[in-house]
Amino acid sequence: MSAVVPHLRAVRRTPARLVLCGLTIALAALFITGTLLGRDMAMRTITSELTSIPDAASAVVQSPSGYGPAQLDRIEDFPGVTEATGRVSGSGLVGSVEVELTADPGQGPLSRVQVEAGTYPRAPGEVAVSERAAERLGLHVGDAVDFAVQDGGAPHSLTVTALVDSPSADGVALYAPDREVLTRTAAELSRVDLTGDVPAIMQSAQPTAMTVLSAADARQAEVRQSQDTVDRVSVLLSAFVVLAALASIMVAVSAFRIVFAQRIRHLAMLRALGATRGGLRRALVAEGASTALIAGAAGTALAVGISRLVPLVAPVAAASPSPLMLGSVLVGVVVAVVLAVLAPARDAARVSPLEALRSTTRPSEHKAGTATRTVVGAALLAVGVLLMALAVSQGLLSRYRPAGSTEDLVLFGVLAAAAWFGAYLAFAPRLVRPVLAGAHRSVRRLGPVATLAVRSAGGMPRRAAAVSSVVALAATLLIAALTAGETMREHNEASSAAEYTAGIEVRAPEGATLPADLPGALSADPAVGTVVPYRAVRLQLGAPGGSTNLEVSDLPITQLPRSADIVAGDGSLHDLGPGTLAVSDGFASKNRVGVGDSVLLGDRRIRVAAVVVGQRIGGSQVLAHSSDLNALGIDPAPTGVMIDAGGRGMAAAQSAVGAHTGNSPELEISVLDDLRAEQSGLVRQVTGSALALIALTVFVAIVGVGTTATLSVLERGRESGVLRAVGLSRNGLLTVRIGESAMHGVLGVVFGLPHGVLLGALLIIALVPEAPLAIPVLALPAVCGGLVAVAAAAGFLPSRRASRTPPATATRET
Repeated sequence: MSAVVPHLRAVRRTPARLVLCGLTIALAALFITGTLLGRDMAMRTITSELTSIPDAASAVVQSPSGYGPAQLDRIEDFPGVTEATGRVSGSGLVGSVEVELTADPGQGPLSRVQVEAGTYPRAPGEVAVSERAAERLGLHVGDAVDFAVQDGGAPHSLTVTALVDSPSADGVALYAPDREVLTRTAAELSRVDLTGDVPAIMQSAQPTAMTVLSAADARQAEVRQSQDTVDRVSVLLSAFVVLAALASIMVAVSAFRIVFAQRIRHLAMLRALGATRGGLRRALVAEGASTALIAGAAGTALAVGISRLVPLVAPVAAASPSPLMLGSVLVGVVVAVVLAVLAPARDAARVSPLEALRSTTRPSEHKAGTATRTVVGAALLAVGVLLMALAVSQGLLSRYRPAGSTEDLVLFGVLAAAAWFGAYLAFAPRLVRPVLAGAHRSVRRLGPVATLAVRSAGGMPRRAAAVSSVVALAATLLIAALTAGETMREHNEASSAAEYTAGIEVRAPEGATLPADLPGALSADPAVGTVVPYRAVRLQLGAPGGSTNLEVSDLPITQLPRSADIVAGDGSLHDLGPGTLAVSDGFASKNRVGVGDSVLLGDRRIRVAAVVVGQRIGGSQVLAHSSDLNALGIDPAPTGVMIDAGGRGMAAAQSAVGAHTGNSPELEISVLDDLRAEQSGLVRQVTGSALALIALTVFVAIVGVGTTATLSVLERGRESGVLRAVGLSRNGLLTVRIGESAMHGVLGVVFGLPHGVLLGALLIIALVPEAPLAIPVLALPAVCGGLVAVAAAAGFLPSRRASRTPPATATRET
């Protein structure tokens, strides 16, 4: 007898559970597609932060020296050009604050700024200001500013007509159309961005000396300079695409296992009417495939629709989904669901025809630790260990890893964590028993209802394992995200604190010293806070990794207020004294030195006292004590000075520095606060993109918690009726079912916590080996408690329905 048609007809007559399964698959498809599209949007957004070429640009004319307004007019007249804008910027001073007057059209596809207030300048003498410039200079729409180019000449009086949101990389900037900037600064075009027909533009440029590149090629050339950052982000986002797919498959498995277990009597009747086990398996697989096709298509289409709306409400680049990618996701979802259904379908098809005659629809459970589960679990453990061994052999635990191995290390780490989580799933029915036994001893003092909730959860360990495993997955992803995010945040803050130790830095040219009276004059100025002079010289340094010529500084870094934020990965900056030095962990990794090692500085043997987190320490890779530089015969006159702003703010401090230095072009004045803000902006962009994908992945698991908890309660309608019939009140039954759902949450948290910390640690070690692991101890209780609450809340509505169903009606449910 073919069981497919009668089985599907029966399913159609009671669609509630099938709808819940379809919801999990639709959400799985939505989030797999959404994660892929989100990765695309994140990479496009991050790329746009690393390049100044707008997404809408079709081609770029790279300008040789001497290009000005005449060449810009000529380029605009090229056949095929629909729009063109010159890119040029010139440095100047507003008061004593250095700013960049930057060209931008202010509107249209080639604009890099967005007007927040006012009207973008169109007439000569008008400028827009970036938010950072407005804050630094205290400017508002309608104010007048005097802009003076640094090579002399009378200042230009300009009127602020707009406040704009601009790329953080532009720093303290004023904006105006290209020809206005060319006129005011006498600077030369750096390039011209174009839209239009690229082949026609290239053909038009052939008779000239102009070099035309497609915008994609030019953009890639700019991004290549920050390729390491792009690669790390790409690998991290790809890892969460894999995790989203695994999470979705797992949710589908749990949902179908519970639904198939509920149909014991229905399947037994089909067996009694002549259906074979193979026929039942085919019927159940057909149900899974048809559900996956319909729900997967709906989820994929919804994800595409949402991706179209996101750029309208958030500052991210739009995704460009390809039909091949969408089709692959749909086919992958159907295949994954069919494969996921095979195991529960095989178990459900083994039902005996005698089950049709029994009085309960609750399926009998096999022993938790079957030979098959043991073999599968052991095999997965072995696979995880093998993957970790491969990762270690490729340099996972070493900072001196081969170039280009980061992608492989992340992949090995994610797959190893997935294998170990799979091993947990295999052993889960056996593992839940001791946890529930301990919970029973803890709650039995609370009364019979609490005891019944724990016993109800423990009465069917395979079902408890199936529901709690989804909570465990959510806990794993959340804790991994928090661990990796906290580590990255602390590492970036420590790196920034080490590299940008003050607000402003003034340096003399290499080989020269500062004016003798400058440090004293700055210290006496009330607009300036802490002033710390130092020497920076190039010396030969011999280390175990080889000899190198590099800049060594004697900056007394602990005298700067921000030094408290610097993190020493090993040793301490307070141990820095005569005969010792501190190095950045970037230098330590490259030259294979650590605390206690001796290096040769010039002709002096010096011990490493501290390794500081970051690539640089106060602008240099190595800090030595001033007495050691004196012993080497270095001129005692300072070559640089670190300055922190006083109580009047950064603008006043910057003006004071400009006044005391006379804005001398021979001195290099760096506003470290702006550099720190630029780096923080990129970090926020990277972190935000990663967190958005992590949130999608975690939401898959949370939805799975709700769906599986709902199915678990709905499955046992007759059991609820019997409990009511023997005297349990409505509130008592509601408490039992909610308590049981909460116990599933507790089980998931207990087993998900170690997996989450492990996964987060593996991601960090693979991506940023120099970053000390930072476990978010304060956030973990909130996350664990929140997941338990989510699991309990997921069981509320179905439990409320079960508690309101009359006992006579509930006991008749099949």
